[in-house]
Amino acid sequence: SRPVSTADELHAVARSSSGLDDALAQLIVEGVSSAQDPSAVFLLPSQTSSCELVNGLLLDAYSQDRFDHPCKSVLLVDPGVVIYPGTLETWSQIGRDLTDALANGASALLAAQRICPTFRGTIPTDIDRCRLHLVSFVMPRLPCPAEKLQEISRKRHSSFSRRIAVNNDRVFIELSASEMTSEPAGERATSTALISIGEFGDTSSMERMERAAQCMASVRAALKNGYVPGGGAILVDAARWLSDRPVDDPVITAGIEVLRKALVSPARILIDSAGELGPHHVETMLDDSSSGIVFDLRERRLCSAEAAGILDA
Repeated sequence: SRPVSTADELHAVARSSSGLDDALAQLIVEGVSSAQDPSAVFLLPSQTSSCELVNGLLLDAYSQDRFDHPCKSVLLVDPGVVIYPGTLETWSQIGRDLTDALANGASALLAAQRICPTFRGTIPTDIDRCRLHLVSFVMPRLPCPAEKLQEISRKRHSSFSRRIAVNNDRVFIELSASEMTSEPAGERATSTALISIGEFGDTSSMERMERAAQCMASVRAALKNGYVPGGGAILVDAARWLSDRPVDDPVITAGIEVLRKALVSPARILIDSAGELGPHHVETMLDDSSSGIVFDLRERRLCSAEAAGILDA
């Protein structure tokens, strides 16, 4: 793999993993480039698409309601927040505070050092569980004491609706302008990107969320580990390398041939699905001594994956 060195390379990775959705790829790249850290990006379902950079506290956490993809998030606006510094086993330990937090009709965020499996079984039946979000905080790694965090999250402002974003392993608490100048919260604040994913053309919001989650994972992987030629080109290169290795043992030779067929299958299937002759083009790619050769489905021709901007992470 090669390290990402330009914005064009990062956009090419995003575009390939988003199903050639240029607008979506641009949103993801903008969010990752603007945020203070690649992990400080939250994908949110919405009616419209946008990327907003906000300042606040980014906390390590474990969501008790796991999303089916690590990049998906939920946004809470002015929720009731209850932080319990110890281990929660039953509703009676904190039920009154949660009932008060849910009373105003908003959602509630319950954070504790540890939430036991027995806790859910003790939640009263009259509590709307869809409005109750449970997370476990890594208390020693909080940017400020739990009491201060509770004070910040509960404070209400007349002209400021605090937003809290939650995904599988992060919680983001937005800070107001006055809180940004206070200590210690303001000193520990992080620039975080909130990316709203809406419908585009015939593509539904949920389908675009799936693409956005896949795109985000690929962009983060590319920033961490680099990129490779896409479209199955790197696997075809590996198959070519295997065919050049002389082996005398017929058993090993048979195993190598099975592996070669498996390596070229993704590229062949991609080309076949475009209505072209997959086996023919794959053989041409294998015969070419250049690495990173791919079949461009848009131009219907063989070309360099890097020159065509077809990159994977």
